[in-house]
Amino acid sequence: MNLFEFFPNSIMINDNQRDYHHDLHDKSKFIGSEYLCGMGAGLLSVIVTFPVNKLMFRQSVWGFDVVSAIRQLRIEGIGYLYRGIGPPLFVKPLTSSLMFGTYNQFYRMLWMKNDGYNLQASLIASLLSGATEALVSTPFERVQMILQDGRFNNQYTNMFDTFYQIRRYGIQEYYRGFRITVLRNGPSTFLYFCSLDYCEQRLSNELSSLSTTKHHQFVRKFITGALLGATISTLIYPLNVIRTRIQIQPIGTKHMTIRTAFEQLLMERIGTERSLVAGIHANLVRSFLHWGCLTAISDLIRNKIN
Repeated sequence: MNLFEFFPNSIMINDNQRDYHHDLHDKSKFIGSEYLCGMGAGLLSVIVTFPVNKLMFRQSVWGFDVVSAIRQLRIEGIGYLYRGIGPPLFVKPLTSSLMFGTYNQFYRMLWMKNDGYNLQASLIASLLSGATEALVSTPFERVQMILQDGRFNNQYTNMFDTFYQIRRYGIQEYYRGFRITVLRNGPSTFLYFCSLDYCEQRLSNELSSLSTTKHHQFVRKFITGALLGATISTLIYPLNVIRTRIQIQPIGTKHMTIRTAFEQLLMERIGTERSLVAGIHANLVRSFLHWGCLTAISDLIRNKIN
């Protein structure tokens, strides 16, 4: 039995609602528009969510509760609150651009028909898009992890200094955590795009009594992306904890495998007050804001371009 038979091959929407996957086949639209949409949305999203992301990072690394993590950030001072924003400020717009743009292109190459949504094409496009994104983002995420870790505050000055010091250990040092990043990106991209049209349709039906002004459309897009992104991010959060453990290892040390990182976390935290998923609540808030902004702002830019 074919697994894909359990899923609808196309998604029906009402006349007033735009189908994201239907728009991918609109030949009149600028092929690079999805890259621009992702880039602009990613830039604004980083600025809004970085403090929450740093709070989540401290919890996932050390197993702190929210109060302890906030206390640690307050002791370091406001000057260090945005320390480490350099890598995500540069790479997040780029990776968001790649996520929207490469998914768009791969999906169009794999599904040439203009008759709705194809699950198989979406799955393959998501995996290829996730791998492409990981190739670009892993070195920056490695540097970001180092800069956000308070142990290295006096060892590395900024993003450029960290990149410079890593170079002595070769390309493999930049790509610590590449495999776990691919494992995270592929499924999350697939779940996001395969659910986007369906979730927006359901939300539109629930809010059908509201006005269809641009303001309400923006709010609808934000809520759709926020709920969808928060759910997906929560499901894959354990992968992020493992990735963080791999990428905070000091430069030049032995590389840690996914299995070793997982076993180490289990040994350290099971049976203690430090949770294996510490930081998941902060992650929920960050993901809600990030994916809400990403979905709504990318749609706003898409409308302006097209």
